[in-house]
Amino acid sequence: EHIRDGRFGRWLENNIDWALSRERYWGCPLPMWISEDGSENHCIGSVKELSELAGKDLSDMDLHRPYVDDISFVKNGKTFKRVPYTVDVWFESGAMPYAQWHYLGDDSTPEEQRNFESNFPADYICEAIDQTRGWFYSLHALATLLTDAGDDAGLRQPGYLAAKNIAENTSSFKNVICLGHILDEKGEKMSKSKGNIVEPVTVLNKQGADALRWYLYSSAPPGSSRRFSEALVDETIRDFFNTLWSTYYFFVLYANLDKPDLSKHVPVAERPEIDRWLVARLNLLIKEVTEGLEKYDPTPVSRMIRDFVVDELSNWYVRRNRRRFWKSESDSDKLAAYTTLHEALVTVAKLIAPMAPFVSDEIYRNLVLSLDSSAPESVHLAAWPSYNESLINESLLRDMNALLRVVELGRSARNASSVKIRQPLPEVLVRVRTEEELAGLKRLEDQLTEELNVKKVTYLDVHADFVTYNLRPNLPLIGKRLGKLVPQMRSYLSTADSKAIARNVREGEITVIELEGQTFEFEPEAFLLDALSPEGYSAVEDKGYLAALNTTLTPELIREGLMRDVVRLVQNARKNAGLEVSDFIELGLESSGELQQALEEHKDTVRYEVLAKDLSFSKISAPLYSEETEVEGNRLILSLKKA
Repeated sequence: EHIRDGRFGRWLENNIDWALSRERYWGCPLPMWISEDGSENHCIGSVKELSELAGKDLSDMDLHRPYVDDISFVKNGKTFKRVPYTVDVWFESGAMPYAQWHYLGDDSTPEEQRNFESNFPADYICEAIDQTRGWFYSLHALATLLTDAGDDAGLRQPGYLAAKNIAENTSSFKNVICLGHILDEKGEKMSKSKGNIVEPVTVLNKQGADALRWYLYSSAPPGSSRRFSEALVDETIRDFFNTLWSTYYFFVLYANLDKPDLSKHVPVAERPEIDRWLVARLNLLIKEVTEGLEKYDPTPVSRMIRDFVVDELSNWYVRRNRRRFWKSESDSDKLAAYTTLHEALVTVAKLIAPMAPFVSDEIYRNLVLSLDSSAPESVHLAAWPSYNESLINESLLRDMNALLRVVELGRSARNASSVKIRQPLPEVLVRVRTEEELAGLKRLEDQLTEELNVKKVTYLDVHADFVTYNLRPNLPLIGKRLGKLVPQMRSYLSTADSKAIARNVREGEITVIELEGQTFEFEPEAFLLDALSPEGYSAVEDKGYLAALNTTLTPELIREGLMRDVVRLVQNARKNAGLEVSDFIELGLESSGELQQALEEHKDTVRYEVLAKDLSFSKISAPLYSEETEVEGNRLILSLKKA
C-alpha cells in the first residue's frame, strides 16, 4: 500500500503522455509503415502480416532495426516504408505478459491462446523500487489499455481482452513484491567511486547461492533497504546453515551406525511426549510457512524456519535426545526418535526448497531416495508438505513453550551470575503467565531441572513479585510522543512503584502517567525493565516469565560440578583419540583430594556418560590416549583405550 498509494500513486497522478518512439540504431522497431507521400500509414500486427504485404517469407528474419528497415511493400499503388524509430524498451517490457506466450489475438494458434488465457494475469512478479516508473508502469499501462471494459455511454471502447471476455479491468499480475535497495554494510549506497560494491559472483563462489538467497530473504522485508556484505552472509551460514547441516549430519552419522528400519512407521500417538511435541511443532510450522508464502511474504517465513531449526530442532530436540540415539538397544523408543528426526529433516528440506534450492535438494535426495527409489528424484519435484491439524496439540505446545521460555531465562540468569552451566545449583524459582502454563511446567519439571542443572524448582504464583526493577523508557517507541518531557519521564520512573508498572507490563495493561500536567497512557512496550536480583540470586524476567537461580554453593554441589568438568575432558579425549561415538572404553582417572572424592562419589555417572566399561582411579596400562591437566586447581591424569 505504501508503494501503491505513495510513490506509484503520485507518479500516476502526475502522469503525462508517453512518447513511445526512440531514435536508436538497434532495437525493437516501431511497427509503423508510411506511404511515400505521407498520406497513409499502416501498423503491422505480426510477422505473418508483414510477410504477406512484402510478398516473401520473413519468419527467419532478424526483425530488429536496422535489418527490418529494408522491408517495404506496395499498397493501394503506394510504396510504404517503415518510420526510422525504435519502440521504447519499457513498452517492450510491458508487453512481456503477452509476448512470452506469443499471443497475437485471433492470429494466435489455439495452443498459444490457451496458454495465454490460463496464465493471465500472472500470479506474481518481482522487481526493485526503481521500476515504479519503468516496468511496473508499462505493465499497468498496457494492461489497462487491453482490459478496460469501456464506459456505458460508449464513448470509450473496451480493450481487446475485455471485448473478447478474456480479462476485464485488471492488472497483468495478481501479486507483486517491490524490492528495496541493497546498501553496503554501513548502510550507504553502493558506488564504484566509493569502492564499496560487492560483486555477486564473488559471493556465489565463496559463500554459495543458498546463503546469499537466505540472507536476502531473512534480513529485512523485501520492500525495505538492507545492508549487505560478505560478513553478513557468513553470519547466515554460521547461524542457520551450519546448524541445519550439523543436525542433518548427526542423523546420518547415527543412522549409518544403527541402520534403523524407517519403513516401520511408529504411530505418533505411541511416541514419547517430546516426539509428539516436535511433530506438533512441525505441523504448525508447515501451516504457518504455507500461509506466509501464499501471501508472498518470505521474511517472516524464513525467520520462523530458522527459529525452528536452530532453537527447537537442534538446540532442544536433538540435544535433549542424544542419549536415545547413543544407547545400544535398538528398541521402539530409539526407532521413534529416528522416525521423528527423519520426518523433521525431510519436511524442513521441502519447506526451504524455494529459498535454498541446493542444500534442500542435497538433504532430500540422501534422506528420501536412499529409502525409496520410486520417490520424486528431486525435492523440487516432490509435493509440498501438508499439515495435519489433529497433530497440532495446542496444550502440549503451550506447556513446552513455557518450559523453553523459562529455560532461556534461566540460562541468561546463569550467564549473568558467571556460574558455569556444568556447576549444579540448589534451586530455581520460576514464574509463568497463566495457571495453565504453571500446571504444564510442573508436569515437565524433570526437563527443567536437567536443563538448568538445578536440584529443586520452586514455583511462584503467576502474580507474585520476586524482584525489584530498574525502569527505563523505551525511547525508540515513545521518544517522539514525549518530546521535551523525556527527562521528566526518566525522573518519574526513578521513583515510581516499579513492581506496579512491571505488573502492568506483565499483564498487558495500560500504565497512566501524568507529566507536567499532561496525562499519558503508555502501552506495556513503552517500558524497559531490568530485574534487580535479591542477594544470593540471579534473576531474569521477560514478558511475564521469570527465572531466578539460587547461586549458593554447598561442598556437595561443588564436587558434583568437578565431576561434570571431568566428564567434559573425557569426551574431548575420546575425540582426540579418534574413537567412534559408539565405542566403549577403559578409563583411568588419577587425582587426589576433593577431585578424587568427587569422582568416587559419582563413579557410576562418569561411566555412563563416557561409555566406560571399566573405570579405575589410576593410570591404565598401554593407553591409546593420555593427558595431564588441571580441574579447578586439582591435578588430573587421564588415560583411556578402546574396551
